[in-house]
Formats: sequence, C-alpha cells, structure tokens
Amino acid sequence: MEQAEVHDGEVPALSEPTVAMLICTLDEDRENFGALQVRLRQFMALTQHSDYYRDWLSSMEILPVDGCPRSPNDLAFKSTKGDYWGNWKTQIRPTGLSQDAQQRYREAGVTSASPASETSRAFFQWLSQQDEAVLRRHVSCVLRHIVHQNGPESWAAVSTGIPFIVVENSRGLQLVSLHTARRRPVYLPDAEKEIADAVIENDPDVSLVIDRVKEVSEPTSEPLRRLGVSRR
Repeated sequence: MEQAEVHDGEVPALSEPTVAMLICTLDEDRENFGALQVRLRQFMALTQHSDYYRDWLSSMEILPVDGCPRSPNDLAFKSTKGDYWGNWKTQIRPTGLSQDAQQRYREAGVTSASPASETSRAFFQWLSQQDEAVLRRHVSCVLRHIVHQNGPESWAAVSTGIPFIVVENSRGLQLVSLHTARRRPVYLPDAEKEIADAVIENDPDVSLVIDRVKEVSEPTSEPLRRLGVSRR
C-alpha cells in the first residue's frame, strides 16, 4: 500500500474527524440539525458507552426540540404505555426518527421511554427532592415505576435509602424509602378509604401507602409486599 508523501513542515490530512473536532463542531454549529445525524454517527463510532466524551456530549445543547437545541440528558422519549417521567425530563416523541437515529439519541443521553434500573433510581432521587405539590402530580408515575420490572423491585433492596413509596399520613403526602417502611408504622391499606382516613386521623404516627390510582391499571400492593411492606 502506498503511503501519502509528507513533506517537511506538513501534516497529513485526516481521513475522518477526531472526537475533539466533532465536539467542537457540534458546539459551534449546534443549530445545524440537518447535519446532526451524520455527526452523531461519526461520534458514536469513535467513542464508548459511558466514557468521558459521551458524558460530555450528554450535557451539550444539540438535539432539536421545537426548533431549539436541548441537552440529551434533559430529554426522555414519550412512552405509549403511560407517563413514567413527569417533569423530571422534557418528553419527546420519536416521530420522524428512524430506529438507528433513536438509538443514537439514547447513546447521546436521552432517557428511554420505559425505565431501566438506573433511570428509575435517578427519577426517584429527583422526586424525593421535590415538594408535596410536585409529588401529587407524579403519583401515577410513581405507581407505574413500582409495577414495572425495572422499577424499584430491581434496585430498592440495595438502595434502601432512596424514597419511592407514596404514603399519606397526618402530615399529608410523602415519599418514603424501603428502610423507613420496614422500620416505622407504614402499611399497605386493607380497608375502604373512609376507614383509612380515620386511621390516619386517629394515629398520627401511621402512614398508609397509596397503592392504586385510576390512571394505573395495576395496583402496587404485590411488588411492595415482596419488598417487605406489610398490611396493617
């Protein structure tokens, strides 16, 4: 094979861009969405999952949302099976994106429509820092996670301190961890709502789990029982 002739003081031309060049181009030309997929394809071919460069890419405002560039790690694909992410992420539809393009979005840091163990855990870490009003808006999301195979059943036994169980008590609505549920009077309800309300009113130390809402067809009682939450 013939080698390109290099004269003194000259640098041979690169056959393809480097990762650093691609990052610079994506940053400086971030609104050129027509070239985005080609650049992402080159970038993914030169990098590895969870390496430094992909972590960097995930925080860059490069993906189009309503004509404006957004960071991959601020986005999630919208599920057809119900909302898992609420206000944690801006949800986008895959309309117009090929399967390969969707995969590149995920590799860039966009959260999948359905939970994985790590994204489920991250969602609850975020939700546990929000106030009661935000929690109330996310109760159906919480329950969908609990009944999902990659939800808390896949990680709560190890990460026992992360709150993911919605309970109601004399202080209102709260999110508690498995550690708390196993050591304090936190119970799955086994009575009508009127009776449950009376229990909460008469015993301020008791918390009752919210295990069903109309937006989620499957109650959370079974997965929570498997995790060690008991009935009153």
